[in-house]
Amino acid sequence: MKFNFILSIITLFLVSLIAFGFYSWCRCEDLKLLITLFGGISLFLSMGATLGISFEDSRKTVNVKILSNIFSLLLLISNVIFCCLTSFSVPFYIITNGILLLIWCLCCYGIVKS
Repeated sequence: MKFNFILSIITLFLVSLIAFGFYSWCRCEDLKLLITLFGGISLFLSMGATLGISFEDSRKTVNVKILSNIFSLLLLISNVIFCCLTSFSVPFYIITNGILLLIWCLCCYGIVKS
């Protein structure tokens, strides 16, 4: 596994801007920080795998990058939906996005170990 430092830094800045967008767009004043932090971290993990990581086997690299792109889009859509709600349950938000993130982790692990 190769780690590309420059692309990871670019990903960090991109996700920071997206997380700031979550903070400014969120309609629920009490939960702005939760969406910003959890959304930013989950997007950084999935987008970081898309841009900043490659494997020795190009097939694994392509599969992990496509899977990470799909889950980055799903996490982005999920966070935008939660930003548009005026109130929502904190456990529902954490469980929904946590399950998405765990499924992504399990799928990536399965691809790399195969």
